[in-house]
Amino acid sequence: MSFFKSIPWKEKLILMNKSMKNYRRHLLSLASTLLACLLFLSACGSNITGETSTARSGSPTAIPSPTLSPLLQKQGAVELESFQQWITLMQQYGGNVSTYQQQYTGDQQALNSATSDAAYQAVLKRLQGHVSVIKLPAMKTEATALQQQLQQGATQWSQQHTYYDDFNQTTYNLGYEYGVDGISSWAQQQIDNSQTLADYQQTIENLHMWLSNFQAYKADFVDKTPYNQVHQTDTQWRTEYGPNKQFPHIDVNGTPFAYEGSHGCVNMSTSDVQWVYNFASTLSTKIVIY
Repeated sequence: MSFFKSIPWKEKLILMNKSMKNYRRHLLSLASTLLACLLFLSACGSNITGETSTARSGSPTAIPSPTLSPLLQKQGAVELESFQQWITLMQQYGGNVSTYQQQYTGDQQALNSATSDAAYQAVLKRLQGHVSVIKLPAMKTEATALQQQLQQGATQWSQQHTYYDDFNQTTYNLGYEYGVDGISSWAQQQIDNSQTLADYQQTIENLHMWLSNFQAYKADFVDKTPYNQVHQTDTQWRTEYGPNKQFPHIDVNGTPFAYEGSHGCVNMSTSDVQWVYNFASTLSTKIVIY
């Protein structure tokens, strides 16, 4: 203060103006520095935020995969297996399975692609419908193939095996009972009349039985066992023979045919059979076999 008192007032004013200018210059420099720092920090912050945002957006968000009911998946596997079995059966007997095989492939792919229980159930319902539709055609195909096998086999064998009867000078085709005028015709009628799975199943069982009987017929034809001994075809279903063994049909070690089937062949010599044939008169002679 003593310094300002000792100088004139104008000089004091000049000195004060210079001090104010220096003070403003200093404040302006400080403000510029602060502003630059703020801008720098802002730029760094935006880069960090951008990199973080980019990093976050670059990582795919994990979406939990839908969970399908294990019970539904098991049902689907069972139905697919059933469908394939029917296709195989139909193919085994010469049926055209191209359409069913395409359906199977489509159903299998659709089940594997299902992402929800609702979608899986919809495909499963369609698959079950396909399985239901193939059953009748498959069983009809099997029955028809078995009937043709019996008819063709009997016809061919009958043409190759004949019997000449010198009594009436007539040649007979053997095995005609299984041909077009016999069992084969019955089988075809059963197929034509079948409408349900149970109908076809019964027809198929009958055909298997008739085919087995025809095989036994052919085996017996070439069996040279003497008439008074057990034939090989009989041993397939009976183990006991002789007196008191023919009635009732009791054979504890035999097959069910031992109870339900016939007593076996009427083992007679050719000469005896010829005598009966010549002796008996149609509709007048009673013959009792025991």
